Amino acid sequence: MTNYQSAIKRIKRCKGINEVNQALDGFDRVYNAGFLTESELQRLDAKASDISMDILDKAYGRVNK
Repeated sequence: MTNYQSAIKRIKRCKGINEVNQALDGFDRVYNAGFLTESELQRLDAKASDISMDILDKAYGRVNK
């Protein structure tokens, strides 16, 4: 399993915004250590944004589509 695949699994496990933020901090460290590409980090950021929106939608009773 690649570092990117592990990061995707990590972001999908997040249940709260704080967990998403912690995951993003970890991804930055992995990127700075040279184990993620810039493209992978950008995709993880986009996925984290989607997950965050889903968490907020559930918290405030909104449903997508």
